[in-house]
Amino acid sequence: ARIHIPSIKNTSEIINVTGTRNSTAKAIKELEEIILKLKNVSEKEILIDQRHHGAMIGVKGKNVIQLQETFNVKITFPSPAPTKNNLVKIRGLKDDVNKAFQSISELAKALNESLKFLKPGAGNEVLINDSKSNSC
Repeated sequence: ARIHIPSIKNTSEIINVTGTRNSTAKAIKELEEIILKLKNVSEKEILIDQRHHGAMIGVKGKNVIQLQETFNVKITFPSPAPTKNNLVKIRGLKDDVNKAFQSISELAKALNESLKFLKPGAGNEVLINDSKSNSC
């Protein structure tokens, strides 16, 4: 089957499918499945301090890959370029995005609340808990 999708400039929403009866039926069915999936796709954005991006991504992307596979979503961190952008995007099916958002939110909160610093001149670590709380 041959599929003709109008360009973005064209306001038409009509997709033309030509070919044999079997091939066009199969193509239309696949297009309908794609459209249904796209209708269910959602994207959420979360602000995460750029200092924590590396920890969330992990060595060679291990942590972010695990999150993406667990929740069946695509997670996009901004480039570490000088913009210092904190916006992380989560894209996938709505329920999956919501679950991933919740998990990432909890991880980001834990990273914000517990920062480890090396004590100058000593070999032991000092755990500093963030005293700021979002509760009223």
